[in-house]
Parts: sequence; C-alpha cells; structure tokens
Amino acid sequence: SEEAISRLIHASFNEKFPNTFMIRITLVVGAGKQARQKYDANASRAVKSALLECGYQEDAGASCVSDCGGSFKSQHDTGKNLYTV
Repeated sequence: SEEAISRLIHASFNEKFPNTFMIRITLVVGAGKQARQKYDANASRAVKSALLECGYQEDAGASCVSDCGGSFKSQHDTGKNLYTV
C-alpha cells in the first residue's frame, strides 16, 4: 500500500547519507504486462512523493557523480521491462 511504502522510505532515507562517496540505490516500482500484477499500481508515485518529503530532489539526468547527491530519477529498463526509481 502507499502508506506502507511511504513509512519504509521515510525510515530508510529520512536521515541523509554522508557525502564522502557516491552510492546508487535502485528500487523496482513496477513492471511491464507480464509482471505488472506483482507491484502496487501506485508504488512509483508513493516512492517519489516520500523521497521528496525526505528532502531529495527529482532529477531526470541524475547519475552517480557527487553533483547529483541527494537526487533521484525514474527509469524504464526496457531490456528487463522494469520501472525503477
């Protein structure tokens, strides 16, 4: 549920990570037709909303460089047919 996702994101990301080196955390929030039923239809929206509430910024061009610290982006991996944040 959206509420459970929000609680988990807040518990995991509310406290900022030290910016001594970059890390990338990938959350699978959806999938294509064959695996869509495994994911909450509102998971992507719930994850993004909770991250924004925790002080992170959405950046479509984010990558694993220090300038992008504290940001996230949504992607569709067409090879695996997964939606990630």
